[in-house]
Amino acid sequence: MLTPALLNNIYAAIGAAVWHMQFMEDVLVTCVTMRTKLTRGMALRDAHQILAQERRKTLGAMLRDAEQAGILGSVVGEAFEVLKERNWLIHRSMHEVNDHLYDDSVRDAFIERVRTLTDRSIELKSLLYQDTSAWCRAQGIDIDKLEAEALEQFRRIRDA
Repeated sequence: MLTPALLNNIYAAIGAAVWHMQFMEDVLVTCVTMRTKLTRGMALRDAHQILAQERRKTLGAMLRDAEQAGILGSVVGEAFEVLKERNWLIHRSMHEVNDHLYDDSVRDAFIERVRTLTDRSIELKSLLYQDTSAWCRAQGIDIDKLEAEALEQFRRIRDA
């Protein structure tokens, strides 16, 4: 039986999936932009403008950019799989599943599919971050210092 509490859980699962996909997309766009559009010595303002422009691209367009540039290796393939699931969730899931949510097996399969997408997005975000960190280190960037500064900024925001 589809109770209001269960429906809220479904909505929460969908929201978590979308939120984590957005985090993953942001790491991806940052990684691809750093490796394909930014140059050493570029003014920070210019880099931020380029990143803002690149963030307007769809996930599919960003993945094609990464694939064409030959960066990210097998991570690109995993990202295209997440893209397929993302497109299903955003564009088709309501029409495919909405009328069947009163059926426990369909509902449970839907929730599991959404949670799997969330997990895959989190894993992919982590892989992309690891790849980006390794690339930055190879460029001579002190990632440990940047991470410490980011954590301190997060603490200030959180504690404000």
